[in-house]
Amino acid sequence: MNGIMPVIGNIKTAKQLGRRGSYKYVWKVCESCDHSRWVTIDNSKNGGSQICQICNAKRNLLNVKHPGIYPRIPFVDRFWAKVKKTDSCWNWCGSINKVTGYGQIQIDGKLELVHVAAYKLTGSLIPEGRELDHLCRNRACVNPDHLEPVTHRENVLRGINVCATNAKATHCPRGHPYDSTNTYRRPDGGRDCKICQRVRANNFRLSKVGVTSKAY
Repeated sequence: MNGIMPVIGNIKTAKQLGRRGSYKYVWKVCESCDHSRWVTIDNSKNGGSQICQICNAKRNLLNVKHPGIYPRIPFVDRFWAKVKKTDSCWNWCGSINKVTGYGQIQIDGKLELVHVAAYKLTGSLIPEGRELDHLCRNRACVNPDHLEPVTHRENVLRGINVCATNAKATHCPRGHPYDSTNTYRRPDGGRDCKICQRVRANNFRLSKVGVTSKAY
């Protein structure tokens, strides 16, 4: 902060305020302490957070010492309060894994992917051996209509990363087919071309006696 008092209604991200998470904050008058503070913006039906983090922390502490003074909001309500619905995607506005891009939330002390949690909260079951694929390709989306249970292999094949590209390949980089007779399956699940393997092995032997390598 630069020492200049913000104007009521100003909005900043958590990063701009030096805080963790992906929330946005608005400078407003806290309805509990009547002080102007940064209040979390959420999407709950009652218009979002109305109290500052200091007052919220005090409420949580009172709940520990005197349960029932401020009834705890049910998990399902807290979950959907962090979802911003559009005409297509339902975007998660809570914590997002910076590496994978998937939303995450703690349930009973364990981190769970939010699109999986949303799928279950809407009454859908994920069959054994299946995982959810984002049909919309938006990893922050929790719209159950945009999620489909598929096998891990199908999920990889539908992707657009390097692994997906390699998995879809029908020929090796040298142009030899990945068919039943010319494909070696590595222990890690990858594929190797048997023709290329033989040529590499032969060229290695030739190099030992000073003979020029053969082309693939």
